[in-house]
Amino acid sequence: MRTNTMLLTALCALALAKPAAAQLPNMNPPAANSSEKPADRKLLNTTTAQLEYRIDTVGPSGISRIDIYVTRDQGRTWEKLAEDTKMRSPASVKLPGEGLYGVRLAIVNGHGFGGRAPKSGDRAQFHFEVDMTAPRAEFRPCEIVDGAIDLKWNVSDANLGADPINLFYRTRADESWQPIAHNIKNDGAYRWAFPSSIGGQVFVKLEVADQAGNLAKIETPTPILLDQTEPEAVLVDVVAVRDRSAPNTTRSAPATVPPTVPLMPVPPIIPVSYQR
Repeated sequence: MRTNTMLLTALCALALAKPAAAQLPNMNPPAANSSEKPADRKLLNTTTAQLEYRIDTVGPSGISRIDIYVTRDQGRTWEKLAEDTKMRSPASVKLPGEGLYGVRLAIVNGHGFGGRAPKSGDRAQFHFEVDMTAPRAEFRPCEIVDGAIDLKWNVSDANLGADPINLFYRTRADESWQPIAHNIKNDGAYRWAFPSSIGGQVFVKLEVADQAGNLAKIETPTPILLDQTEPEAVLVDVVAVRDRSAPNTTRSAPATVPPTVPLMPVPPIIPVSYQR
């Protein structure tokens, strides 16, 4: 039986650990010389994958082999990646690395007919992309304006979603993170009106995931100082303070000495004799 009598539909390419439900392929894939990535491609964050497929037509001789071919340049060149000798979906494959893949199956019947390898210009039956790289993220200096923080960042990735940013805060390094905002656009800035009771400092964390499931997390290495008020003081008085360790140099008033009274002369003692 010739190959063109067999109708094979590749249903999906998915991570080995968690196969997904069957999905019909795009029957009109982009041209082989297209430089754009197919919009309907499946995103994986692993090089170990499974191909789920369905064979709709088979002859009396059955099937002896299923060859798996991949292209990494959208059909300009093809190479044989694996052979599914068990002939039962799903077929496990190990991909050589990150990048865009197109896949095509070639079927060999029980008598050895069929199984033609795809040639240059043939279109893939299914497209998927292996992306294991987390987004690149960094904080930029923030600004505090009227009781709010203008948080700023740079985030880049080839496969970001529409609202990939999540922001969190905590006031101490040993506290759990509290949400600031979830699922916001990657605009590079977000104004956060922080609670007035939050205290004088805050740590901030940003999480961003791409559509393949790769997650990046960044934190401010030091707290953001919220209280940036410059204190002012007014001198209201000056009070003398005696230094107890210094010698006492205070002069005392001289003691009053009573005047000297001249002594009266004492008359001589004259002996007296008494006669009987």
